Amino acid sequence: MNKKNGLGVKFNKNKGISLIGNWIQDNLEGLAILINESKDEKIIYFQEKRKNEISDESEIIAIKESPIYREMKEFYLNVKS
Repeated sequence: MNKKNGLGVKFNKNKGISLIGNWIQDNLEGLAILINESKDEKIIYFQEKRKNEISDESEIIAIKESPIYREMKEFYLNVKS
């Protein structure tokens, strides 16, 4: 059976959310972005199947300036269109 590996997006239409991140053997690992229908974003960090929402504003700003964040957003916009 194929498992999801690499950058990917999971769309949950029932909850109205999209989850962008790096998948390893069908599990999210590392930085992820949760986007709801209103386009509000939450930055989440997954480690060993545990999730941690990042709420520190200076950390969020630094993440949003990082290449991986821009790559994930570009990937999401390409997949969504």
